[in-house]
Amino acid sequence: MMNKAECLPHRREPIERFFDKESLRRDLVLRDPILKYEQDMRQKAVVELIEPKAGELILDVGCGSARDLVVFANTGAICIGIDFSSGMLSQGREAINKIEIGNAHLIRADANKLPFKSKYLIK
Repeated sequence: MMNKAECLPHRREPIERFFDKESLRRDLVLRDPILKYEQDMRQKAVVELIEPKAGELILDVGCGSARDLVVFANTGAICIGIDFSSGMLSQGREAINKIEIGNAHLIRADANKLPFKSKYLIK
């Protein structure tokens, strides 16, 4: 029997293309006050749930443009974001470089094949 990672490779490319295209228009989407409010409320809820703390190691799977990762990193947490969309990761790198934080790192990877040993991850 095949696992999920083996069953889905044919679906990865269209999903990756979708998010690469979305990365090009993300700023336009967030100019909409309703969408911006929704994203801000979602981010607030995620941060309250995760409760990032200085020195913690946080893995953000499907980090996209690293919106949440930047907030986590600003608390002093050591943050690693993974995504398979190179477009979204490019935006994330721009955001990280813009505020010059050294404790946030982005990796292009598939969530079905995490390049880490789980014993090293806290959240």
